Amino acid sequence: MHCRATGLVYDGSLQAMDEGEPYKFRVREVCAEEVLSSLWVESFMITTIVVPIPEITFQIPLPGEEVFVSPELVVVLLTPDIEVNLNERSVVNLTRFESPGCPRSSFVREGSDFALHSDSSPGQVSLINSAIMTAAPPDGFWLSSCKYRFAIYPDVLRTILRPAKFNPMMQWDFDWAEIGPIRKNFYVQGMTSELTGTSMRLVVHYDKDANITCVATPLPSEDRYASGKRT
Repeated sequence: MHCRATGLVYDGSLQAMDEGEPYKFRVREVCAEEVLSSLWVESFMITTIVVPIPEITFQIPLPGEEVFVSPELVVVLLTPDIEVNLNERSVVNLTRFESPGCPRSSFVREGSDFALHSDSSPGQVSLINSAIMTAAPPDGFWLSSCKYRFAIYPDVLRTILRPAKFNPMMQWDFDWAEIGPIRKNFYVQGMTSELTGTSMRLVVHYDKDANITCVATPLPSEDRYASGKRT
């Protein structure tokens, strides 16, 4: 006769099972008459798993990074098998520090407000899957030449595996640096010949408003094409 033990119940004889430690389990069939009960059967050696604490494996922007375009959103890659710990203390905070031209502002979301298994949209923090978090502040939050800090407060995240482990405080700073205007177009719009010489209109388009100082340098007075060949 072959028996299978199912519905096993922990009897509390161990106060806590240590992670990464080997254990053996015993089972027996118990009958109303003790003499009919089976002998104890011992299991193979079983080692309990070690549940890692939630950690960041990669993030965009990087800590201390100086970005030159609007970040649009913060992306955080985490150790796998993570879920949101839905309680009132679960807070993610993206702060814009105050400085000249940069009014202080904060984008805060609690765990109960997270969008689960959803793409990022302005104004929300999303847990895309069990290993990717994104934070997309509302329109107008990102300002160039400003400093930012992204923070995931303790206990926002916990492991799906048990015993559950919770994240420590996680935070880092980054900058959106201002760069000079980039030239997009440059062309000659018109040319006129007058008694005093030749003039032309140059048109230059930049990617942002800017005060540009133009300097015109006259060509040498001699005829550059006198030889019949272009020089």
